[in-house]
Formats: sequence, structure tokens, C-alpha cells
Amino acid sequence: MKEAVVIFGAGGHAKVVKDVLELSNWRIVAYVDTFTEVEELEGIPVYSDTSKLAPQKFIVAIGNNTVRQKCFLSLTQLGWQPITAIHPSAIIAKTATIGSGTVVMPGCIVNSDSRIGQNCIINSKALIEHDCVIGDHVHIAPGATLGGSCEVGIGCLVGIGATLLPQKMMKERSILGAGAVLIKNLEADKVAYGIPAKSES
Repeated sequence: MKEAVVIFGAGGHAKVVKDVLELSNWRIVAYVDTFTEVEELEGIPVYSDTSKLAPQKFIVAIGNNTVRQKCFLSLTQLGWQPITAIHPSAIIAKTATIGSGTVVMPGCIVNSDSRIGQNCIINSKALIEHDCVIGDHVHIAPGATLGGSCEVGIGCLVGIGATLLPQKMMKERSILGAGAVLIKNLEADKVAYGIPAKSES
């Protein structure tokens, strides 16, 4: 029998997370979203808060890293239990590790000895090569590529189709724009874009 799980968020990203969960060993029993007036999605109730729910297993399906982080930390402090969701088409090396609360979308590849933190989004067709270290609350967007031994700090965003050359580092909360190519390390709280990527001053 499939295990029950609650999805936090009821927008576009939640739709994709729902598909991942339904193809895995999970049964969605509710959504929680404070910013929608929708009362149900495909027969599943949508609540505006957790008052009608006891702490249980959950996943946060919110694209914004900061909001997702706050929600995840608040829920875990209240005794909720984060799950990990991996689409059946994703390829995960036996020596790779995926943190709790993280969702790995269709077509992703996570290669040998890479470590992915908690509450991350590894989005569709992202490639994470060997020995990469991904911090908590990170979003690796669709089609992004990380060469071997890259490091991505807590709360970073790697944009759609962006590339990190091997051994490059993005420090905490930095953003690499869509299609950008990172050829040198990116400092904390900076935004870089272009080919090669250059950070805003």
C-alpha cells in the first residue's frame, strides 16, 4: 500500500511533483497552500493552513528557494517528516546521496559520489556529474549541467540550460542565469549571466 504524503504548494511546480510522487510509492492526501482559493485539485483537498492536519510525511513543492526553505524548516521543527521523491526515469549512481525533502525530476542524471542536500529541486534533464556537492534548498533548473567536482552552496539557483565547468563553485544564495556558462567561481549573493558568465557589480 502506498504511503500518505502532503504536498506544500499547489501551483505549477506542485503539478510536476505530484506526477513524480504518483509514479513512486506515495499517495497524496492533501495540498497546503496559503496563496490559493482553490479547494481541491483532482479530488485532493487543498487547505490554507495545517490546522486540519496532524504532522506527517511531506514535501515542499514551491519553486522559490527562500520560501521553500522557510516552509521546510518550519515544518520539520513542528515534527513533520520530509520525504525524498525521485522520478523513475532519473538515473542516480549507487554512490550518490540525495537529501530528505529533495525532488529529482524526469530525465535527470546524478553521477558517482555526488551529494545533494535537503529540500532541493533537481529539475527535468539536469546533469550533475561525479563528485559534485549541492547544498540545501538549491534549485538546479531544467537542462542545467554541472561538470565534475562542482560545489553549489545553500539556496543557490542554477538557471535553465546553464553550465558550470568542472571544479567551479557557486557560494551561498548566488544565481547563475539561464544559458550562462560559469568559468570562474561565483561569490555569495551574486547574480551572473552570459557566456562566459559575468556577475553584476
